[in-house]
Amino acid sequence: MDALAVISYTPLVRIHLGPLAVPSHGIGAALGVLVGSMLLQRAARQRGIDETLVSRLLTRAVVGGLPGARLFYVLNHPTEFASPLQALQGSGRVA
Repeated sequence: MDALAVISYTPLVRIHLGPLAVPSHGIGAALGVLVGSMLLQRAARQRGIDETLVSRLLTRAVVGGLPGARLFYVLNHPTEFASPLQALQGSGRVA
């Protein structure tokens, strides 16, 4: 077994936004996407690439990335959820 496969951590900071508890690394990832998008838009503009095309690409990447990230989290942490439905709902973590 790979030694890195057994390393786990608990996020230190969770920011509660209504029913959502956002871990600090999620905020960092969102900022990374925002900054990366801005840099890509600027580079596209400098190279004469259609900004509308780039915006559509970025939108699809973000919209596809959110459920994709959840899917891979659930696949990599199957014992954390009591049932598949609860895994999709984002609740039901087994204590």
